[in-house]
Amino acid sequence: MKLTLNWLKSHFVNDFLSASNIVKYLEHLGIEVESIKQIGGKGFVVAKILTITPHKNSDRLNICEVEYEIDKIIKKKEVICGSPNIKENMYTILALEETILPSGIKIIKRNIRGFISSGMLCSWGEFGLTHIDKNEIILEKNCNLLEYLIKEDYIIDLSITANRNHLHYISGIAKEISYLSGENLNNTQTNSNHSFNSNINVSIDKQAVDSFGIIEINNFSINENYYEILSYLQKIIIPNTIPLINICNFITYDVGIPLQIYDKNKISNNLYVTFAKNGDVMKDFKGNSYVLNKKDIIVKDDINILCLGGIVSGDIAKCEKNTSSVIIEIALFNKKYLINTANNLEVFTDSYQRFLRDIYPINYHIALQKLLIFLKGNFSNVKYFGNNNLLEEKQIFLSYEVFYKTTGISMSLKKMNNYLIDNGYESEIINKNFNDKNLNNEMGLKITTHKHHINYDKDIVEEILRISQVTIEKNLFSFVKDKDSNEYLSNIHNIKNIFVMNNFLELMNYSFDTLGELELKNPIFKEKKFFKNSLINNVEENIKNILQNRFDIYKIFEVAYVIKDNKEIMNLCFCVRKNHSHWYYKNTPILIDIYNILNILKEKLQINITIKDNYICNSDNIIGYIKEEEEYTIVEINDILTHKEKEFYPQMSYRNLHIVERDISFITDLSYEIIENNLNQINNIIVTLKDIYENKNSLLINIKYLIPSNNQLEKNIENITKKIYKILKNLDVKLR
Repeated sequence: MKLTLNWLKSHFVNDFLSASNIVKYLEHLGIEVESIKQIGGKGFVVAKILTITPHKNSDRLNICEVEYEIDKIIKKKEVICGSPNIKENMYTILALEETILPSGIKIIKRNIRGFISSGMLCSWGEFGLTHIDKNEIILEKNCNLLEYLIKEDYIIDLSITANRNHLHYISGIAKEISYLSGENLNNTQTNSNHSFNSNINVSIDKQAVDSFGIIEINNFSINENYYEILSYLQKIIIPNTIPLINICNFITYDVGIPLQIYDKNKISNNLYVTFAKNGDVMKDFKGNSYVLNKKDIIVKDDINILCLGGIVSGDIAKCEKNTSSVIIEIALFNKKYLINTANNLEVFTDSYQRFLRDIYPINYHIALQKLLIFLKGNFSNVKYFGNNNLLEEKQIFLSYEVFYKTTGISMSLKKMNNYLIDNGYESEIINKNFNDKNLNNEMGLKITTHKHHINYDKDIVEEILRISQVTIEKNLFSFVKDKDSNEYLSNIHNIKNIFVMNNFLELMNYSFDTLGELELKNPIFKEKKFFKNSLINNVEENIKNILQNRFDIYKIFEVAYVIKDNKEIMNLCFCVRKNHSHWYYKNTPILIDIYNILNILKEKLQINITIKDNYICNSDNIIGYIKEEEEYTIVEINDILTHKEKEFYPQMSYRNLHIVERDISFITDLSYEIIENNLNQINNIIVTLKDIYENKNSLLINIKYLIPSNNQLEKNIENITKKIYKILKNLDVKLR
């Protein structure tokens, strides 16, 4: 996810965020900052191109006379430009002499074929917006947008896990920073401008949509603040040529609510949210046609299909530059059917991804408020259809006993209550069964919240641990009585995201044990009740890379921790076995190269490694002192590192390759090995099991795309993604 510092700062009353402290706030929230890049600032000015004269010593270079303002003083200068798209009387961004571009290049006075040029007209790529056309010079008819673009800002690229859906939009991050910092957020409330009731009638199929709302806007125009929000949006995506679409996209990124727009003059007065018929055809706004079936959710009027619900807009009612009246839709579609449609049609839009992560219903109101901020016009009253209870607050009860059993930590209700109140929750200590004399009294916390990621008492436990930053490694196994119990697995699920926050390994498992006579089933192949953490993934990547490039007859099939009999962590281990499909396998009945592998691993990972010959796996995937003739060897790493030190391990590097990361979660009864083997048939990807949770055979697969860095990057990603989803579909897994 990408955002800009100025966009985030716009949510606060006071200007307290900076490039130096924003990273600390984000890391405190458990958000990994992948990169932060400055854009604009000192040295960049808005310039008007006055004249263009061909360079006498060049066929493609031009001498441009430009006019710009510094400290209210109008200045002029001449600069060389080789871009073919320059035009007179247009505005652009000029980098003055001594300015350092985002690429690190310093602008200096240069003699270019006999002409002294001191400055540079910036292309989008040179200015730092590489997602827009890199080579074309920035050109605008007026200077409004550029005045905002040249302000010093920082583009921040974040890595946010899929389960923290309240952080996948910018206002969600702003709220969390507000709780941490105590700084007040700006009030988004506006004076109501709803002047009439829309004559649009809506009929819904309750299986297709939980809640559906519309607002009609007539004779609208754009407010003066449009160029400010356009500058925010333009720094992370390619903007649309239609301002209303940019405003709706801005609201989607800001509050996480996908908005669907229909041109009011292109539809009838009756809308139907229902399922398609087998064989129905819809053309999207880009001209792509889709053949639909009876499980695809559509929005239609009396004649035409207008959109594929929650996924993509249709061509029939799309907005154009002359559109003056619109219907804007907000909805909560049934996620089960969206997943089915996206997989069948291989359409995975940003809107779909947001519905997949869950929509925060209360943000509906905020989204509509923001429309009033950015637009002028006649607004209808909002009409809701379906279940409006989804917009109401939730009340959750947490007892001391649940907190203690989950974490093994003794914390008073008063202390928990204070943590929650200080971080934006409505919380109070109550007697749960006070009004029922037949039940035992149970003291606990009653928490009232709108947060859509908080649904159960264990979610509140996770929040308290995150907020309090309590050190929990000493208590890690204090609540464990039965390693295979459902309660244990449930507890592990609810605290697994907290370990990284405490500078400790995220989760442990019992795949290896120092009790030699104990037969322990391998959970990967049998029960699949295990988790991995970022340290393991990092080590595993390096090991796999080495084995694949140097010893491809071998395969890593597990990385885990050795646990002492007193439940303390001893060391990190991984298991190496032969790749049975390799031609070399038949001629090498034992792991003759294991010592050579270890020497390479020692050199690459810079850690102590030893072989554990007494760990053997049999054909039933049981670990212990069993059959020595099996071709499995356990390798033990003798250093234990915390999460913060994971960068100690060298990352994989691929020359001329771009690494893109995606997470896909699904439900299946198949073993991880089957899933991995099928996906590894695709070239240029690395598949890593990243997480298993909820004790429902739910898998989260992390896939790294290794794609050549060229102009076909997005197309290559799309093609590989289609292959991945096709394989998963053939394996009959249920995507989450």
